[in-house]
Amino acid sequence: MFNNCSKKLRVLSLLALLFLGIKETSAPLQATEWNSPYIGFVAESNPDLTQKTTREIVVAAYKWAAEFNVDHKMLLAIAKVESNFYPHAISSSGAYGIMQIIPLWHKDKILKARKELGNPEIFSVNTNMYIGANIFKDCLKKSGNNLKALKCYSGKTPGYEEKVMAYYYKIQKL
Repeated sequence: MFNNCSKKLRVLSLLALLFLGIKETSAPLQATEWNSPYIGFVAESNPDLTQKTTREIVVAAYKWAAEFNVDHKMLLAIAKVESNFYPHAISSSGAYGIMQIIPLWHKDKILKARKELGNPEIFSVNTNMYIGANIFKDCLKKSGNNLKALKCYSGKTPGYEEKVMAYYYKIQKL
């Protein structure tokens, strides 16, 4: 487990990687690249993602987890179950993006994102992760624990919290 100082350094390191402008390639990202097991997990989960998108997902999870005081590993597990990390996912129930945001249910969070991030696009990894982290933070605050917060996040989808927790434990072991 990382202490607060090393968490912040890790977030800053990942943000630096994103802004270094490392050339994007169409080749699948290998698990050992970038020295991050989380980037490897995302890349292996969805090999169709570009290196840039894979980095954006992990960086956004770290960034917004720190902002909303939630676990970045939980955000990654939610994104895995919700969309398999596909940024342009659209569900039959009208949920959008990597965190499957439902605009009719989360107007307040979308308006907050517009205010905080400018005029964000719902399919942007950064925006979608911001909104999802904000929703999960509120669910966690209301419920007091991860399982109940996941029920809140999913709208009580049967078996959802077990799926997310299985990926969460897998990510924790990385």
